[in-house]
Amino acid sequence: MLGAIKHLFQPNRHVANSAQTIEPAPATQSLHWPASGAFRVPVVGEAHYRNAIARVAQNAPGKAAMTFCTARLVPEDLNPHDENAVAVYFGDAKVGYLARETAIDFRSKLARHDQRSLPQTTCDAAVVNGLVADGKAYDYSIELDLELDGDLPRLAIPTYLEVSRRDPAPPLRARGAGLFDVTVWLPHDALHDMDKRQRVEPWTTAHWDSVNYYLRNSRGIGLGHKVVAVPKNLHATWFEDREPEVTVVAVKGRWLTLLFKHG
Repeated sequence: MLGAIKHLFQPNRHVANSAQTIEPAPATQSLHWPASGAFRVPVVGEAHYRNAIARVAQNAPGKAAMTFCTARLVPEDLNPHDENAVAVYFGDAKVGYLARETAIDFRSKLARHDQRSLPQTTCDAAVVNGLVADGKAYDYSIELDLELDGDLPRLAIPTYLEVSRRDPAPPLRARGAGLFDVTVWLPHDALHDMDKRQRVEPWTTAHWDSVNYYLRNSRGIGLGHKVVAVPKNLHATWFEDREPEVTVVAVKGRWLTLLFKHG
């Protein structure tokens, strides 16, 4: 089977000059790792590939990225620093590596099933952060939907045949009768660090221009995980001087849906 499918893994040539956007458009089918929606695996070394990541992320100045695409995972057997290295690519552009221990687990997973010689596999990828503001550029983070304790990659059409870009801070949507909802991307650390009661509480200061809402963490330490920021002028219009009741409606993978009810 390996010989029959190797032709599917020719590097994508849809990369223009550096002034243009890189669109990681994989072949119609690839050996794709099954998606769980959790995006648990962070990529390392992204800071060395900021320009390549930025051409995919396309986040505007003053805004963080929220971009989904397909990543190619390419073992580098001849890497002079680590013989187990696994590079991560968007299209033809290298954007980082699997962490050392993750790369070993990745190779071991394939080796146990006689697939160690695969030239590459693919998986879903999320690009977040990367904010540029006040003359400072913050690093991007790449998170892979790669479950090494799950099923093997299989020949399939990747989830993101085209790059998908979303608003990293979507506004609340009015549903009528004093109800508002919003669906946001959970911070990586929050996925397994939620308060059992899934409490969401507000906090602001006189110096902030928004009322921020935080998902309480499992230890009850600090504010918790910031999930929503509502501009103060809108907050006053919608909720007056009352604190809205906030309920977690759903958690699906990394997506959190909240319902705000006027008190």
